[in-house]
Amino acid sequence: MRLPGVIRLLATTAGITRSQPTAVENTPMVTENRAIVPWEPSERFHDSNEMVISLINATPYRWRRGYSHSYDVSKWESWPEFINQGDAITTFITSPYCGGWDKAGEVTYHLEGTDKPMSFQVEFRSGRCHDTYIVFKDELETIYNAKETEHFLGGGRWPMGVGFVLAGTEDSFISNDGPLNWMQSLLPHIGDFPLRELAMPRTHHSGMWKLVAPIFMGTWHSTGCQLDDLWQQLRNGGVRVLDFRANLWVDHYRHAHFSLVGTGAIGAWGAGIEEMIDIINGFNDQVPGELIIVDVHPQIFSSQTWNEVKAYQLQQLYDLFRKLNYRVAVPDDEDVTSWPLKRFIGNGSSAVLIRFASQWLDKAKDGQGVFPGGREGFVTEKNFRTTGHWSDTNRIDILAEDQFTELQNSRPTRDRPLLDFSWILTQNFEGVLSGPSIVELADDAWRTLYGIFWRFINEDTYPNWISMDNSHGNQLKAMVMTINYCLVARMCGGLGGKVDMLSVAMRKFEEEEKRKKEEKKRKKEKGKKEEDKGKKEEKKRKKEKGKKKEEEKEEEEKSVVPMTIVVPVNTTNTTR
Repeated sequence: MRLPGVIRLLATTAGITRSQPTAVENTPMVTENRAIVPWEPSERFHDSNEMVISLINATPYRWRRGYSHSYDVSKWESWPEFINQGDAITTFITSPYCGGWDKAGEVTYHLEGTDKPMSFQVEFRSGRCHDTYIVFKDELETIYNAKETEHFLGGGRWPMGVGFVLAGTEDSFISNDGPLNWMQSLLPHIGDFPLRELAMPRTHHSGMWKLVAPIFMGTWHSTGCQLDDLWQQLRNGGVRVLDFRANLWVDHYRHAHFSLVGTGAIGAWGAGIEEMIDIINGFNDQVPGELIIVDVHPQIFSSQTWNEVKAYQLQQLYDLFRKLNYRVAVPDDEDVTSWPLKRFIGNGSSAVLIRFASQWLDKAKDGQGVFPGGREGFVTEKNFRTTGHWSDTNRIDILAEDQFTELQNSRPTRDRPLLDFSWILTQNFEGVLSGPSIVELADDAWRTLYGIFWRFINEDTYPNWISMDNSHGNQLKAMVMTINYCLVARMCGGLGGKVDMLSVAMRKFEEEEKRKKEEKKRKKEKGKKEEDKGKKEEKKRKKEKGKKKEEEKEEEEKSVVPMTIVVPVNTTNTTR
Protein backbone atom coordinates (compact mmCIF):
# COMPACT_ATOMS: atom_id res chain seq x y z
CA MET A 1 0.00 0.00 0.00
CA ARG A 2 1.33 3.41 -0.91
CA LEU A 3 1.36 5.78 2.03
CA PRO A 4 0.23 9.39 1.64
CA GLY A 5 3.13 11.78 1.16
CA VAL A 6 3.11 13.21 4.68
CA ILE A 7 2.88 9.75 6.28
CA ARG A 8 5.72 8.50 4.11
CA LEU A 9 7.80 11.48 5.16
CA LEU A 10 7.10 10.85 8.83
CA ALA A 11 7.86 7.17 8.36
CA THR A 12 11.31 8.04 7.11
CA THR A 13 11.89 10.24 10.14
CA ALA A 14 10.43 8.07 12.88
CA GLY A 15 12.53 8.77 15.91
CA ILE A 16 13.94 12.15 15.01
CA THR A 17 16.63 11.67 17.63
CA ARG A 18 18.17 9.05 15.33
CA SER A 19 19.22 11.57 12.74
CA GLN A 20 22.08 13.08 14.66
CA PRO A 21 23.99 10.48 16.65
CA THR A 22 26.15 11.76 19.49
CA ALA A 23 29.90 11.86 19.15
CA VAL A 24 30.17 8.32 20.51
CA GLU A 25 27.11 6.76 18.91
CA ASN A 26 29.02 5.18 16.06
CA THR A 27 30.44 2.69 18.56
CA PRO A 28 29.08 -0.79 17.67
CA MET A 29 26.58 -2.24 20.11
CA VAL A 30 28.12 -4.98 22.24
CA THR A 31 26.57 -8.39 21.53
CA GLU A 32 28.60 -10.67 23.79
CA ASN A 33 28.37 -11.15 27.56
CA ARG A 34 24.90 -9.69 27.78
CA ALA A 35 24.07 -8.05 31.09
CA ILE A 36 21.52 -9.46 33.52
CA VAL A 37 19.16 -6.64 34.48
CA PRO A 38 18.32 -6.66 38.23
CA TRP A 39 14.56 -6.32 37.83
CA GLU A 40 12.21 -6.72 40.77
CA PRO A 41 8.93 -8.53 39.91
CA SER A 42 6.90 -5.41 40.65
CA GLU A 43 9.01 -3.47 38.15
CA ARG A 44 8.26 -5.89 35.33
CA PHE A 45 4.55 -6.40 35.96
CA HIS A 46 2.68 -3.23 36.72
CA ASP A 47 0.28 -0.73 35.19
CA SER A 48 2.22 1.68 33.01
CA ASN A 49 0.14 4.54 34.39
CA GLU A 50 1.13 3.92 38.00
CA MET A 51 3.21 6.44 39.91
CA VAL A 52 6.62 5.19 41.13
CA ILE A 53 8.32 6.28 44.35
CA SER A 54 11.86 4.92 44.82
CA LEU A 55 14.16 5.03 47.85
CA ILE A 56 17.91 4.33 47.91
CA ASN A 57 19.64 3.44 51.16
CA ALA A 58 23.25 4.47 50.53
CA THR A 59 24.13 4.41 54.23
CA PRO A 60 25.63 1.77 56.57
CA TYR A 61 22.36 1.71 58.56
CA ARG A 62 19.33 -0.49 57.99
CA TRP A 63 16.03 1.36 57.64
CA ARG A 64 12.99 0.08 59.54
CA ARG A 65 9.43 0.94 58.56
CA GLY A 66 7.40 2.63 61.27
CA TYR A 67 4.17 4.59 60.98
CA SER A 68 2.23 4.02 57.75
CA HIS A 69 -1.19 5.30 56.76
CA SER A 70 -3.06 6.00 53.54
CA TYR A 71 -6.48 7.00 52.31
CA ASP A 72 -7.73 5.50 49.06
CA VAL A 73 -4.20 4.94 47.68
CA SER A 74 -3.91 1.46 46.24
CA LYS A 75 -0.75 -0.57 47.02
CA TRP A 76 0.47 1.83 49.72
CA GLU A 77 0.80 -1.15 52.06
CA SER A 78 3.49 -2.62 49.79
CA TRP A 79 6.25 -0.57 51.41
CA PRO A 80 8.80 -3.11 52.74
CA GLU A 81 9.39 -3.58 56.47
CA PHE A 82 13.15 -3.09 56.08
CA ILE A 83 15.43 -1.44 53.52
CA ASN A 84 18.94 -2.83 53.86
CA GLN A 85 22.24 -1.06 53.32
CA GLY A 86 22.85 -0.43 49.62
CA ASP A 87 19.31 -1.44 48.60
CA ALA A 88 16.96 0.39 46.27
CA ILE A 89 13.21 -0.20 46.53
CA THR A 90 10.40 0.96 44.28
CA THR A 91 6.74 1.25 45.22
CA PHE A 92 4.02 1.57 42.60
CA ILE A 93 0.92 3.49 43.58
CA THR A 94 -2.19 4.70 41.83
CA SER A 95 -3.45 8.23 41.31
CA PRO A 96 -0.68 9.55 39.08
CA TYR A 97 -3.03 11.98 37.36
CA CYS A 98 -4.45 15.17 38.76
CA GLY A 99 -7.67 14.09 40.44
CA GLY A 100 -9.03 12.36 43.55
CA TRP A 101 -8.01 15.31 45.68
CA ASP A 102 -8.40 13.59 49.06
CA LYS A 103 -6.18 10.58 48.27
CA ALA A 104 -2.97 10.58 50.32
CA GLY A 105 -0.39 8.35 52.00
CA GLU A 106 2.43 8.55 54.55
CA VAL A 107 5.11 6.11 55.63
CA THR A 108 8.04 6.63 58.03
CA TYR A 109 11.44 4.91 58.01
CA HIS A 110 13.79 4.90 61.02
CA LEU A 111 17.57 4.57 60.71
CA GLU A 112 18.90 1.79 62.93
CA GLY A 113 22.28 2.05 64.65
CA THR A 114 22.75 5.82 64.66
CA ASP A 115 23.76 7.55 67.89
CA LYS A 116 20.81 9.93 67.65
CA PRO A 117 17.24 9.01 66.63
CA MET A 118 16.85 9.69 62.92
CA SER A 119 13.97 9.09 60.53
CA PHE A 120 12.23 10.46 57.47
CA GLN A 121 8.69 10.34 56.16
CA VAL A 122 7.50 9.75 52.61
CA GLU A 123 4.39 11.85 51.95
CA PHE A 124 2.10 11.40 48.95
CA ARG A 125 0.01 14.47 49.66
CA SER A 126 -3.61 15.16 48.93
CA GLY A 127 -4.51 17.86 46.47
CA ARG A 128 -5.18 18.31 42.82
CA CYS A 129 -1.88 16.85 41.58
CA HIS A 130 -0.58 14.81 44.55
CA ASP A 131 2.89 16.17 45.19
CA THR A 132 5.44 13.79 46.73
CA TYR A 133 7.67 14.98 49.58
CA ILE A 134 10.36 13.58 51.88
CA VAL A 135 10.33 15.15 55.36
CA PHE A 136 13.27 14.81 57.77
CA LYS A 137 12.23 13.70 61.26
CA ASP A 138 13.89 13.53 64.68
CA GLU A 139 17.61 14.43 64.46
CA LEU A 140 18.11 13.65 60.78
CA GLU A 141 20.05 16.29 58.87
CA THR A 142 22.60 16.34 56.06
CA ILE A 143 25.67 18.41 55.29
CA TYR A 144 23.49 20.73 53.20
CA ASN A 145 19.99 20.34 54.69
CA ALA A 146 18.84 21.10 58.23
CA LYS A 147 16.53 19.11 60.48
CA GLU A 148 12.86 19.02 59.43
CA THR A 149 13.79 19.78 55.81
CA GLU A 150 11.06 19.02 53.26
CA HIS A 151 12.28 17.73 49.89
CA PHE A 152 9.85 18.17 47.00
CA LEU A 153 10.36 15.22 44.63
CA GLY A 154 7.66 15.88 42.04
CA GLY A 155 4.01 15.44 41.35
CA GLY A 156 1.18 15.52 38.88
CA ARG A 157 1.25 13.94 35.46
CA TRP A 158 5.03 14.10 35.22
CA PRO A 159 7.55 12.73 35.98
CA MET A 160 5.63 9.53 36.91
CA GLY A 161 8.72 8.41 38.79
CA VAL A 162 10.43 10.17 41.69
CA GLY A 163 13.36 9.09 43.82
CA PHE A 164 15.02 9.93 47.12
CA VAL A 165 18.51 8.93 48.22
CA LEU A 166 20.20 9.28 51.60
CA ALA A 167 23.94 8.64 51.45
CA GLY A 168 26.90 8.71 53.80
CA THR A 169 27.27 8.25 57.53
CA GLU A 170 25.90 10.00 60.59
CA ASP A 171 27.10 13.63 60.77
CA SER A 172 28.10 13.56 57.08
CA PHE A 173 24.96 12.61 55.12
CA ILE A 174 24.10 13.93 51.67
CA SER A 175 20.74 13.61 49.90
CA ASN A 176 18.50 15.33 47.37
CA ASP A 177 18.64 19.13 47.13
CA GLY A 178 22.42 19.30 47.10
CA PRO A 179 24.20 22.65 46.70
CA LEU A 180 24.42 24.56 43.44
CA ASN A 181 28.22 24.15 43.51
CA TRP A 182 28.08 20.41 44.11
CA MET A 183 31.52 19.80 42.56
CA GLN A 184 33.21 22.27 44.89
CA SER A 185 31.31 20.86 47.86
CA LEU A 186 32.61 17.34 47.13
CA LEU A 187 36.10 18.47 46.09
CA PRO A 188 37.73 17.45 49.42
CA HIS A 189 36.52 13.90 48.73
CA ILE A 190 36.78 13.58 44.93
CA GLY A 191 39.36 16.21 43.94
CA ASP A 192 42.18 13.68 43.59
CA PHE A 193 40.22 11.38 41.26
CA PRO A 194 40.58 11.75 37.46
CA LEU A 195 37.62 12.70 35.27
CA ARG A 196 37.42 9.14 33.91
CA GLU A 197 36.59 7.95 37.45
CA LEU A 198 33.95 10.59 38.21
CA ALA A 199 30.25 10.80 37.36
CA MET A 200 28.58 13.86 35.83
CA PRO A 201 24.98 14.60 34.75
CA ARG A 202 24.45 15.22 31.03
CA THR A 203 21.28 16.46 29.36
CA HIS A 204 20.30 15.13 25.93
CA HIS A 205 19.58 17.97 23.49
CA SER A 206 20.27 20.59 26.16
CA GLY A 207 18.93 23.41 23.98
CA MET A 208 15.55 21.83 23.20
CA TRP A 209 13.63 23.18 26.17
CA LYS A 210 11.74 25.38 23.74
CA LEU A 211 10.62 25.33 20.12
CA VAL A 212 11.41 28.59 18.36
CA ALA A 213 10.39 27.52 14.86
CA PRO A 214 9.55 24.25 13.10
CA ILE A 215 11.70 22.80 10.37
CA PHE A 216 9.11 21.76 7.81
CA MET A 217 6.51 19.80 9.86
CA GLY A 218 8.43 19.34 13.10
CA THR A 219 6.51 19.62 16.38
CA TRP A 220 7.31 19.84 20.08
CA HIS A 221 5.91 16.31 20.45
CA SER A 222 8.81 14.84 18.47
CA THR A 223 11.60 17.39 19.09
CA GLY A 224 11.27 18.79 22.63
CA CYS A 225 13.61 16.97 25.02
CA GLN A 226 13.77 19.12 28.17
CA LEU A 227 11.24 20.93 30.35
CA ASP A 228 13.82 22.81 32.44
CA ASP A 229 15.62 25.63 30.64
CA LEU A 230 19.41 25.68 30.56
CA TRP A 231 19.61 27.94 33.62
CA GLN A 232 17.70 25.41 35.73
CA GLN A 233 19.58 22.48 34.19
CA LEU A 234 22.84 24.00 35.43
CA ARG A 235 21.62 25.28 38.79
CA ASN A 236 19.09 22.98 40.41
CA GLY A 237 19.74 20.13 37.99
CA GLY A 238 23.49 20.19 38.55
CA VAL A 239 24.11 19.30 34.89
CA ARG A 240 27.77 19.66 33.95
CA VAL A 241 27.88 18.14 30.44
CA LEU A 242 25.75 19.88 27.83
CA ASP A 243 24.71 18.35 24.51
CA PHE A 244 25.02 21.17 21.92
CA ARG A 245 23.54 20.62 18.44
CA ALA A 246 24.83 23.77 16.76
CA ASN A 247 23.43 24.37 13.27
CA LEU A 248 23.41 27.49 11.11
CA TRP A 249 19.97 29.02 10.58
CA VAL A 250 20.35 31.65 7.83
CA ASP A 251 22.95 33.86 9.57
CA HIS A 252 23.18 32.61 13.17
CA TYR A 253 23.67 29.36 15.06
CA ARG A 254 20.89 27.62 16.96
CA HIS A 255 20.36 24.31 18.65
CA ALA A 256 18.38 22.12 16.24
CA HIS A 257 16.71 18.72 16.49
CA PHE A 258 15.99 17.30 13.06
CA SER A 259 16.27 14.45 10.61
CA LEU A 260 17.64 14.78 7.10
CA VAL A 261 15.08 13.78 4.50
CA GLY A 262 16.25 13.74 0.90
CA THR A 263 17.65 17.21 0.26
CA GLY A 264 15.77 18.76 3.19
CA ALA A 265 15.03 18.19 6.85
CA ILE A 266 12.19 17.90 9.35
CA GLY A 267 12.43 18.92 12.98
CA ALA A 268 12.63 22.16 14.96
CA TRP A 269 14.87 25.01 16.04
CA GLY A 270 15.52 25.47 19.73
CA ALA A 271 17.58 27.90 21.78
CA GLY A 272 20.21 30.13 20.22
CA ILE A 273 23.83 29.09 20.75
CA GLU A 274 24.79 32.61 21.85
CA GLU A 275 21.85 32.57 24.27
CA MET A 276 23.12 29.30 25.74
CA ILE A 277 26.66 30.69 26.01
CA ASP A 278 25.36 33.73 27.91
CA ILE A 279 23.51 31.45 30.33
CA ILE A 280 26.65 29.39 30.99
CA ASN A 281 28.69 32.56 31.58
CA GLY A 282 26.03 33.87 33.95
CA PHE A 283 25.99 30.63 35.89
CA ASN A 284 29.78 30.52 36.22
CA ASP A 285 29.79 34.12 37.46
CA GLN A 286 27.19 33.33 40.13
CA VAL A 287 28.35 29.81 41.04
CA PRO A 288 32.15 29.73 40.63
CA GLY A 289 34.32 26.65 40.80
CA GLU A 290 32.44 24.13 38.64
CA LEU A 291 33.69 22.23 35.57
CA ILE A 292 31.36 22.47 32.56
CA ILE A 293 31.87 20.52 29.35
CA VAL A 294 30.15 21.72 26.17
CA ASP A 295 29.81 18.58 24.04
CA VAL A 296 29.31 19.78 20.45
CA HIS A 297 27.60 17.32 18.14
CA PRO A 298 29.81 16.18 15.20
CA GLN A 299 27.24 17.09 12.54
CA ILE A 300 27.03 20.85 11.95
CA PHE A 301 24.77 21.85 9.06
CA SER A 302 23.57 24.96 7.28
CA SER A 303 19.82 25.26 6.76
CA GLN A 304 20.38 26.76 3.33
CA THR A 305 21.64 23.50 1.83
CA TRP A 306 21.39 21.00 4.73
CA ASN A 307 25.02 20.17 4.09
CA GLU A 308 27.96 20.64 6.43
CA VAL A 309 28.96 24.24 7.04
CA LYS A 310 31.85 25.71 5.06
CA ALA A 311 35.14 26.87 6.55
CA TYR A 312 34.12 30.53 6.92
CA GLN A 313 30.87 29.46 8.60
CA LEU A 314 32.81 27.16 10.91
CA GLN A 315 35.03 30.12 11.78
CA GLN A 316 31.87 31.97 12.84
CA LEU A 317 31.02 29.12 15.23
CA TYR A 318 34.54 28.99 16.70
CA ASP A 319 34.43 32.74 17.30
CA LEU A 320 31.03 32.35 18.95
CA PHE A 321 32.35 29.72 21.34
CA ARG A 322 35.29 31.99 22.17
CA LYS A 323 32.71 34.08 24.05
CA LEU A 324 32.56 31.33 26.65
CA ASN A 325 34.44 32.57 29.69
CA TYR A 326 36.63 30.46 31.99
CA ARG A 327 37.92 28.24 29.18
CA VAL A 328 40.86 26.26 30.54
CA ALA A 329 44.02 25.59 28.52
CA VAL A 330 44.94 21.93 28.06
CA PRO A 331 47.56 20.10 25.95
CA ASP A 332 46.59 18.67 22.56
CA ASP A 333 48.70 15.53 22.97
CA GLU A 334 47.51 14.26 26.36
CA ASP A 335 44.24 12.59 27.42
CA VAL A 336 42.95 15.11 29.93
CA THR A 337 40.34 12.66 31.24
CA SER A 338 43.29 11.32 33.26
CA TRP A 339 43.65 14.68 35.01
CA PRO A 340 42.30 14.90 38.57
CA LEU A 341 39.32 17.17 39.09
CA LYS A 342 41.28 19.53 41.34
CA ARG A 343 43.62 20.29 38.44
CA PHE A 344 40.66 21.96 36.72
CA ILE A 345 38.85 23.64 39.62
CA GLY A 346 41.12 23.19 42.63
CA ASN A 347 41.79 26.93 42.84
CA GLY A 348 38.06 27.68 43.21
CA SER A 349 37.71 29.11 39.71
CA SER A 350 35.30 27.79 37.08
CA ALA A 351 36.58 25.74 34.14
CA VAL A 352 35.01 25.21 30.71
CA LEU A 353 36.00 22.77 27.96
CA ILE A 354 34.47 22.75 24.46
CA ARG A 355 34.54 19.32 22.86
CA PHE A 356 34.35 19.00 19.05
CA ALA A 357 34.67 15.91 16.86
CA SER A 358 38.15 15.56 15.34
CA GLN A 359 36.63 15.48 11.85
CA TRP A 360 36.61 19.30 11.98
CA LEU A 361 40.38 19.52 12.45
CA ASP A 362 41.08 19.45 8.70
CA LYS A 363 38.18 21.65 7.51
CA ALA A 364 40.15 24.90 7.45
CA LYS A 365 40.45 26.78 4.17
CA ASP A 366 42.13 30.07 3.33
CA GLY A 367 42.85 30.70 6.99
CA GLN A 368 39.20 30.24 7.97
CA GLY A 369 37.91 27.46 10.23
CA VAL A 370 41.23 26.75 11.93
CA PHE A 371 40.53 24.67 15.05
CA PRO A 372 41.48 26.75 18.14
CA GLY A 373 42.95 23.77 20.00
CA GLY A 374 43.68 23.00 23.61
CA ARG A 375 45.41 26.30 24.36
CA GLU A 376 41.97 27.93 24.03
CA GLY A 377 40.01 25.20 25.83
CA PHE A 378 38.89 23.33 22.68
CA VAL A 379 39.33 19.54 22.72
CA THR A 380 38.44 16.51 20.58
CA GLU A 381 38.27 12.78 21.25
CA LYS A 382 42.02 12.76 20.61
CA ASN A 383 42.71 14.45 23.95
CA PHE A 384 39.32 13.90 25.63
CA ARG A 385 38.38 10.29 24.97
CA THR A 386 34.89 8.88 25.57
CA THR A 387 33.02 5.70 24.68
CA GLY A 388 29.35 4.72 24.59
CA HIS A 389 26.49 4.25 22.15
CA TRP A 390 22.82 4.98 21.63
CA SER A 391 20.35 2.09 21.95
CA ASP A 392 17.59 3.29 19.55
CA THR A 393 14.60 1.74 21.34
CA ASN A 394 11.38 2.87 22.99
CA ARG A 395 11.34 -0.13 25.37
CA ILE A 396 12.91 0.20 28.80
CA ASP A 397 13.77 -3.52 29.05
CA ILE A 398 15.77 -3.40 25.79
CA LEU A 399 17.40 -0.11 26.78
CA ALA A 400 18.42 -1.47 30.20
CA GLU A 401 19.96 -4.67 28.86
CA ASP A 402 21.77 -2.87 26.06
CA GLN A 403 23.21 -0.02 28.14
CA PHE A 404 24.14 -2.30 31.06
CA THR A 405 25.89 -4.66 28.64
CA GLU A 406 27.90 -1.74 27.28
CA LEU A 407 28.68 -0.63 30.83
CA GLN A 408 29.86 -3.99 32.16
CA ASN A 409 31.99 -4.76 29.10
CA SER A 410 33.55 -1.33 28.58
CA ARG A 411 34.08 -0.45 32.25
CA PRO A 412 34.88 -3.57 34.29
CA THR A 413 37.21 -1.31 36.27
CA ARG A 414 36.96 2.36 37.08
CA ASP A 415 40.16 3.35 35.28
CA ARG A 416 38.76 2.49 31.82
CA PRO A 417 37.86 5.21 29.28
CA LEU A 418 35.10 7.62 30.19
CA LEU A 419 31.62 6.27 29.28
CA ASP A 420 28.64 8.32 28.10
CA PHE A 421 25.69 6.26 29.38
CA SER A 422 22.64 7.05 27.23
CA TRP A 423 19.62 6.39 29.47
CA ILE A 424 17.37 7.63 26.66
CA LEU A 425 14.26 6.15 25.06
CA THR A 426 13.53 6.94 21.41
CA GLN A 427 10.23 7.36 19.60
CA ASN A 428 9.38 4.83 16.92
CA PHE A 429 7.20 5.55 13.88
CA GLU A 430 3.92 5.12 15.75
CA GLY A 431 5.24 7.27 18.58
CA VAL A 432 6.00 10.15 16.24
CA LEU A 433 2.44 10.01 14.90
CA SER A 434 0.36 9.40 18.01
CA GLY A 435 2.39 7.92 20.84
CA PRO A 436 3.97 9.58 23.85
CA SER A 437 6.16 12.61 23.28
CA ILE A 438 9.90 12.46 23.90
CA VAL A 439 9.41 14.05 27.31
CA GLU A 440 6.64 11.58 28.19
CA LEU A 441 8.71 8.67 26.89
CA ALA A 442 11.39 9.60 29.44
CA ASP A 443 9.02 8.55 32.25
CA ASP A 444 10.23 4.95 32.17
CA ALA A 445 13.85 6.05 32.26
CA TRP A 446 13.14 8.09 35.37
CA ARG A 447 11.10 5.29 36.96
CA THR A 448 14.11 2.97 36.78
CA LEU A 449 17.01 5.34 37.54
CA TYR A 450 16.57 4.93 41.29
CA GLY A 451 15.82 1.21 40.94
CA ILE A 452 17.52 -1.15 38.51
CA PHE A 453 20.22 1.38 37.61
CA TRP A 454 21.39 1.76 41.21
CA ARG A 455 21.23 -2.01 41.80
CA PHE A 456 23.46 -2.69 38.80
CA ILE A 457 26.37 -0.36 39.56
CA ASN A 458 29.18 -0.78 42.09
CA GLU A 459 32.54 0.79 43.01
CA ASP A 460 34.24 -0.61 39.88
CA THR A 461 31.47 -0.51 37.28
CA TYR A 462 29.51 2.72 36.96
CA PRO A 463 29.05 5.25 34.14
CA ASN A 464 30.67 8.67 33.92
CA TRP A 465 28.20 10.78 31.98
CA ILE A 466 24.53 9.93 32.53
CA SER A 467 22.54 11.36 29.61
CA MET A 468 18.79 11.83 30.03
CA ASP A 469 15.77 13.57 28.56
CA ASN A 470 13.54 15.71 30.79
CA SER A 471 16.19 16.33 33.43
CA HIS A 472 13.67 17.68 35.89
CA GLY A 473 14.59 18.90 39.36
CA ASN A 474 17.74 17.71 41.09
CA GLN A 475 17.26 13.94 41.18
CA LEU A 476 19.94 13.27 38.56
CA LYS A 477 22.33 15.51 40.50
CA ALA A 478 21.53 13.56 43.68
CA MET A 479 22.28 10.27 41.91
CA VAL A 480 25.60 11.56 40.55
CA MET A 481 26.63 13.01 43.91
CA THR A 482 25.86 9.63 45.52
CA ILE A 483 27.95 7.76 42.93
CA ASN A 484 30.88 10.11 43.53
CA TYR A 485 30.53 10.18 47.33
CA CYS A 486 29.80 6.49 47.91
CA LEU A 487 31.33 4.53 45.02
CA VAL A 488 34.20 6.77 43.94
CA ALA A 489 35.31 8.20 47.29
CA ARG A 490 33.90 5.23 49.28
CA MET A 491 32.47 7.37 52.08
CA CYS A 492 29.27 5.38 52.75
CA GLY A 493 30.36 1.95 53.96
CA GLY A 494 30.05 -1.38 52.17
CA LEU A 495 26.50 -0.84 50.88
CA GLY A 496 25.67 -4.52 50.80
CA GLY A 497 28.73 -5.48 48.77
CA LYS A 498 28.82 -2.56 46.34
CA VAL A 499 32.03 -1.43 48.00
CA ASP A 500 34.70 -3.89 49.18
CA MET A 501 35.35 -2.58 52.68
CA LEU A 502 38.27 -4.96 53.20
CA SER A 503 39.95 -3.43 50.19
CA VAL A 504 39.00 0.01 51.49
CA ALA A 505 40.57 -0.81 54.86
CA MET A 506 43.70 -2.14 53.15
CA ARG A 507 43.91 0.95 50.96
CA LYS A 508 43.53 3.16 54.01
CA PHE A 509 46.21 1.15 55.81
CA GLU A 510 48.52 1.43 52.80
CA GLU A 511 47.78 5.13 52.51
CA GLU A 512 48.48 5.59 56.23
CA GLU A 513 51.72 3.63 55.95
CA LYS A 514 52.66 5.68 52.91
CA ARG A 515 51.81 8.84 54.81
CA LYS A 516 53.94 7.73 57.76
CA LYS A 517 56.88 6.89 55.48
CA GLU A 518 56.55 10.21 53.72
CA GLU A 519 56.32 11.98 57.08
CA LYS A 520 59.38 10.08 58.31
CA LYS A 521 61.19 10.94 55.10
CA ARG A 522 60.18 14.58 55.45
CA LYS A 523 61.39 14.64 59.05
CA LYS A 524 64.65 12.97 58.06
CA GLU A 525 65.12 15.39 55.20
CA LYS A 526 64.18 18.25 57.48
CA GLY A 527 66.64 16.99 60.14
CA LYS A 528 69.36 16.61 57.55
CA LYS A 529 68.64 20.05 56.20
CA GLU A 530 68.75 21.48 59.70
CA GLU A 531 71.95 19.52 60.42
CA ASP A 532 73.53 20.71 57.20
CA LYS A 533 72.32 24.20 57.94
CA GLY A 534 73.81 23.95 61.45
CA LYS A 535 77.12 22.71 60.12
CA LYS A 536 77.13 25.41 57.51
CA GLU A 537 76.34 28.07 60.06
CA GLU A 538 78.99 26.66 62.45
CA LYS A 539 81.54 26.68 59.65
CA LYS A 540 80.49 30.19 58.82
CA ARG A 541 80.80 31.23 62.45
CA LYS A 542 84.27 29.66 62.71
CA LYS A 543 85.31 31.33 59.52
CA GLU A 544 83.97 34.64 60.72
CA LYS A 545 85.65 34.09 64.09
CA GLY A 546 88.99 33.30 62.41
CA LYS A 547 88.60 36.29 60.19
CA LYS A 548 87.81 38.44 63.19
CA LYS A 549 90.94 37.21 64.99
CA GLU A 550 93.05 38.00 61.97
CA GLU A 551 91.52 41.45 61.80
CA GLU A 552 92.16 41.98 65.51
CA LYS A 553 95.77 40.85 65.07
CA GLU A 554 96.23 43.22 62.21
CA GLU A 555 94.74 46.05 64.23
CA GLU A 556 96.99 45.16 67.15
CA GLU A 557 100.02 45.18 64.93
CA LYS A 558 99.03 48.52 63.55
CA SER A 559 98.61 49.99 67.03
CA VAL A 560 102.18 49.05 68.21
CA VAL A 561 104.53 52.15 68.01
CA PRO A 562 108.05 51.22 66.81
CA MET A 563 110.73 51.92 69.49
CA THR A 564 113.78 53.97 68.44
CA ILE A 565 116.98 53.09 70.34
CA VAL A 566 119.47 55.98 70.48
CA VAL A 567 123.06 54.84 70.91
CA PRO A 568 125.34 57.67 72.16
CA VAL A 569 128.26 58.28 69.88
CA ASN A 570 131.53 59.62 71.34
CA THR A 571 132.80 62.25 68.97
CA THR A 572 135.88 63.22 71.07
CA ASN A 573 139.16 62.18 69.53
CA THR A 574 141.38 60.47 72.04
CA THR A 575 145.08 60.50 71.41
CA ARG A 576 147.05 57.83 72.83
